[in-house]
Amino acid sequence: MKLLACLLLLLSSGFAQLQMDRIAPAAVNNTYYVDGRAFPNIQAAITAAGTSGAVIIPASYAGVDTYTNPNNILILDLRQGALGIGGGGSLSVLTGNITNISSTGTDMLGTVTVSGTLTTSGAITATGGIVAGGTTLLKPGNAINTDVAGELTMSGGTNSYTWGNTYTSHPICTANDETSIAAVKVTYTGVASVSFTTSGASDVVSYLCVGRN
Repeated sequence: MKLLACLLLLLSSGFAQLQMDRIAPAAVNNTYYVDGRAFPNIQAAITAAGTSGAVIIPASYAGVDTYTNPNNILILDLRQGALGIGGGGSLSVLTGNITNISSTGTDMLGTVTVSGTLTTSGAITATGGIVAGGTTLLKPGNAINTDVAGELTMSGGTNSYTWGNTYTSHPICTANDETSIAAVKVTYTGVASVSFTTSGASDVVSYLCVGRN
C-alpha cells in the first residue's frame, strides 16, 4: 500500500512538473506578450494592457499587422533583430552599442541614453532635442546658441562662440549677416571657439556649423 502511494505521489509530481513546463504566460506583472494565442495580434495585447500596462512583441512573432497606441504605453518590439520602443518608455545603455533601433506603428520613441555608439539606418527624430557630449545640439527648446546653430549680435563688429563640445579639428561654420547686405568673416581660435566679423558695428549674425572629429 505504501509503495502504491509513493508511486501515485511520484506520478502526480511528474504530471504537475510537466504542466508547469508547458506554461507560457501571456501576461505577467501587467506586461502583455503577443503570443499568438491569448493575444493573437499586437492590437489585442495593447488593448488588454489598458493605460498602465506594457506590451512585448517577441522575436518569434510572425504577424505583419499594424496597430495604434492610444494610451501611449510602453511597447518593446524584438522582431528582426531590431529593438523598437513605443509609448513613453525609455532605453538606457550604460555600456556597449545600439544598432538598428526601429519604431513601428503610431508609437513614439522615449528617451535613449547610450554611452557607446548609436547606429541606425533610418532617420533619428527627436522632439526633445539631441544631446551629444553633454551639449544639446538640435532643437534645444529655447533660443540658445549651440555648436550647430546660433545667432549673435556683434559688438564693435565682432563676436565669438565658444564650443560646447571637444573637437580634434574645429567644426566648419558658415554665417549670414541679418542686418546688412555684406559678407561675414569667419575665423577659428584653434578648436576652442569661432569668431565672426562684420562691417557693421552691431549687426546680427546667424551661423551654422558642422563638426568633423
